[in-house]
Amino acid sequence: MVIAAILIQVCLGTVYAFSVFVNPLKETMGWSLNQVSLAFTLCLASFTVFMNVAGRVQDSKGPRVTATIGGLLLGCGLIWSGRVSSLLGFYLAYGVIAGAGIGFGYVAPISTLVQWFPERKALMSGLAVFGFGAGPLVLAPTATYLIGLYGVNMTLTLVGVAFLLLVSGSAQFLSLPQQKGAKKAAEFEYKQSIWQTGNFWRLWLYFLIGAGAGLMVISQAAPLAQELAGLSATEAAGIVGLLALTNGLGRLLWGYIADKFGYERAIAFIFALFSLDLLLILQLAVNQWLLSLGLLMAAFCFGGVLALMPALTSKYFGDAQLGRNYALVFSAYGVAGVLGPMAISTIYTRTGGYMLALWFYGIASLLAWLSFRPFRTIRLPMNKQFKS
Repeated sequence: MVIAAILIQVCLGTVYAFSVFVNPLKETMGWSLNQVSLAFTLCLASFTVFMNVAGRVQDSKGPRVTATIGGLLLGCGLIWSGRVSSLLGFYLAYGVIAGAGIGFGYVAPISTLVQWFPERKALMSGLAVFGFGAGPLVLAPTATYLIGLYGVNMTLTLVGVAFLLLVSGSAQFLSLPQQKGAKKAAEFEYKQSIWQTGNFWRLWLYFLIGAGAGLMVISQAAPLAQELAGLSATEAAGIVGLLALTNGLGRLLWGYIADKFGYERAIAFIFALFSLDLLLILQLAVNQWLLSLGLLMAAFCFGGVLALMPALTSKYFGDAQLGRNYALVFSAYGVAGVLGPMAISTIYTRTGGYMLALWFYGIASLLAWLSFRPFRTIRLPMNKQFKS
């Protein structure tokens, strides 16, 4: 079951290898860079939106059905994207349908592993998201090789067929452990309105800050390296190549640390490191070694945020409806992923540099760390029925 869950996540995570298709699509289809790149943005947006739908399917039908739907949508979307000739058709195929498949497939493996290993929730969620992060390491060289042999359209079709079979096939190994009916019913009543609790909004804001800070550094690592430390494009590319590895290791190691020392201590320490990194290390990064430390530390902490959020959601809202609950929490990642790059590009255009963005996320991380307290149920006017 663990192997099947990780394999599904590896297939889904290949969305982050989209860049290998950009230039071939421009050359073959005659589309501009902005036109092709919009498909990736649509895919991430669709991923986030349909994950909320998938969470409800997951809680009512189980992970096997949910992941199977994800495999069918992802595979068919990629196959169709390799067959269409219009830009609108490509947006619908890759951006909407394949993105929906990722949303359906993403929630099932995480929910399954977290519930099967209650004493290792953070490590198991870290394993799952590690597979998602490792996807580009598999697809990037494979797709590049296939594009050279068959062209970009046939490559998308072949990858779609492979993912349809791999994800849908692996989904058949997923199932949930049996829960006592009374406990499940009690959790169902509580989880119907988690967005009405203070815990949810704290968790959502922490996810927004952590994901925003990590995505800012990872998405702009090469230009940051060139601007802050004066590195060449080749030297910057070398550092960027290490970020995926550090990001993946962070997902595993922070999961282990959280299970051993506590989720709250781990997430608080992550924000402390984030603030130290963004407000001090990267501000003083005048040479390659200090810059490398800063970028790698940011990727390491970003991986930890992704590993701990499913475990924290499970801890504070239970497992009976973990699918839909984590989908709600995960919407913070969608907001950070869509709005973050737009804000960063706007800051760079108006100020001519990235320092203001570093200060913004650094101060936000510092405030998150300083304000951190163990989670407890907070009574809100619309939430009087919930007990502490």
